[in-house]
Amino acid sequence: MMNSYHEISGFESLYLEDSYVLGIDDSGEDVVFIMEFVLTEQHPKYSEPNNSESYCYIKGKIKFIKPKSVRWLNRSKNRFIDKNGEIDLGNIDTFILDGDKIMLNGDWGELEISPNQIIVEYE
Repeated sequence: MMNSYHEISGFESLYLEDSYVLGIDDSGEDVVFIMEFVLTEQHPKYSEPNNSESYCYIKGKIKFIKPKSVRWLNRSKNRFIDKNGEIDLGNIDTFILDGDKIMLNGDWGELEISPNQIIVEYE
């Protein structure tokens, strides 16, 4: 049975489809997505966006802790430059939980991962 990321604890008040992936670190025992999250109004850290923004953004990380399996189906070197001159890798277009496996994809690539735990952290 497939579930949306909104059903995972810590993700209820995030909008990943318009959040930005700033980097991906899979060099250690964890896989870490460095993010600029879009927060929904239900998130405790939410604040009204400034006049030049459509959303409330906050930097943070998605940590996939000690995954049992990591399978890159595709990995892209695409980079995008935003209006502030900052580089990002695009968005997370799909984040689906299927049993203990998570399927993710976006402009940065496609990943299947089975983490022992998922942690969302904010700066």
